[in-house]
Amino acid sequence: ARTGKPDIQTKDVLEHQQSWASFALGSRVRISSSPVTIGVRLSGNVLVGSAVVHKEVVVGPEDYYFLTDPPSKEYVLPESRLADVAGFVLRPAMVVSYDMPLTYGYYASPYLRVEQTIGSLSRQYSWSSSAVYLGLTVYKGL
Repeated sequence: ARTGKPDIQTKDVLEHQQSWASFALGSRVRISSSPVTIGVRLSGNVLVGSAVVHKEVVVGPEDYYFLTDPPSKEYVLPESRLADVAGFVLRPAMVVSYDMPLTYGYYASPYLRVEQTIGSLSRQYSWSSSAVYLGLTVYKGL
């Protein structure tokens, strides 16, 4: 507590931005003459850039400023980074879909996709992800 003055209230703010280049390659095949297709997909990301800013921000009192040059309501904390983010991530997937005609030239294809990360999302820790997607794609064709 400051002698005879209100306590200082601050909050921590973490701003994290990552830029990735993504790619995907896949193939699917219809099972016999049925409307069911199965497919495989390989997608991935390459880390292009990563920036982290961690700062302390004055919430109150209104007249309090950090002793910086010039005085400020924000103080950027040193050594803010996520150094162990993997620079390359691969995610193979299996997809099952069912083609349903809607009208001439259009059809809907509900799908189920199961995806698993190969390797780790971190260079330091074991960190992977699994995902299950339910979706609907509408196609226009002949």
